[in-house]
Amino acid sequence: MSNNNNIQSIENTIKNVIYGHGRGWCFSPNDFTLPNHKEAIYKTLQRFANSGFIRRIAHGIYDYPKQHPKLGVLPPNYEEVAKALARKHGIKIQPSGSYAANILGYTEQVPAQIIFLTDGPKKKIQVGNTEIIFQHTTIKNMSLAGTKMGLIVQGLKNIGQKFLSDKIKKKLAAHLSTIDSKEFKKALKVMPAWMKDLTMELKGNDL
Repeated sequence: MSNNNNIQSIENTIKNVIYGHGRGWCFSPNDFTLPNHKEAIYKTLQRFANSGFIRRIAHGIYDYPKQHPKLGVLPPNYEEVAKALARKHGIKIQPSGSYAANILGYTEQVPAQIIFLTDGPKKKIQVGNTEIIFQHTTIKNMSLAGTKMGLIVQGLKNIGQKFLSDKIKKKLAAHLSTIDSKEFKKALKVMPAWMKDLTMELKGNDL
C-alpha cells in the first residue's frame, strides 16, 4: 500500500469512529485504536481541526461539534470534555459542587468553574469562559464515581441540609425512584447522617 493510500485509510478509519459517536462527542488521540500509527493520528486530527471538521478544545482534546439551525455551532458539553480527559489519563471523575446540583436541576445557575472530583492529579483547563477543575479527593469520595447516586450525593452536599426546598425534594424523590436498591444501599455507607435520613424517607418502601 502506498503512503498516500495508507494516510487515506487512517483518515477514513478516524472519520468513521467520529461519525459513529455522533455530534457532541469529545475525544483525544487515545480514543483511536490504530497500532503503530500514533503520529499519524495526531496529524490527521490536526488536519481535521484546521479544515473545520472537528474543533480543538484544549491541548490534545477535540470535539465533533453540535450544530443548531439558528444558533450555529454550539459550545462543547463540559461533562463530555471531562470524560475525554479522564479516558486520556486513565482516571475516574465525579461531577461535584454547583455543577452536580445544576445537572440534577436543583439550581439553574451554570457555574463559571466546573469541578470534578478525581482519583488522579489536580488539573485545570480553560474551555471558552469556563474553567474545568479536576480536584483530587479520597477513595471514599470516589466510591460512587460514575453513578447516579454519586451525582445525587455531590448535588446534595452543595445545596446543604438547611437550603433544601420542597421543589428540590420533589426532584430528588423522582431521581431516587430510578435507582435500584443495590446502588442505593452502597451509597448509604458513605452519606452523612442527614442525607441518609432524607433519602431513605423519600425512597420509602422502594428499597
